[in-house]
Amino acid sequence: MTTENITTGEAAQWAKYCAQKAQDFQETLEAFRLGNLKATTERGFPPARIAELEKTVDDMARARDEMISLANMWANVAGALHLVEGERP
Repeated sequence: MTTENITTGEAAQWAKYCAQKAQDFQETLEAFRLGNLKATTERGFPPARIAELEKTVDDMARARDEMISLANMWANVAGALHLVEGERP
């Protein structure tokens, strides 16, 4: 598949795929945060370790945001292709 021959359906599938991956990232992020909160309070992690865990959470949140951006981009591509295909004779 190249960008020159992508169909509206393919773009819509990519949008759906990216949206699902963003949801998966969100669920993983929430579980990771809860696990870290429990671990840091129960085990008394030092501040440096807590900072590492918080950075990991931030990285995961950025990955989720990137997937959301990709989902939006593919949805826009699908919408534009739909308009173009709708105008063809």
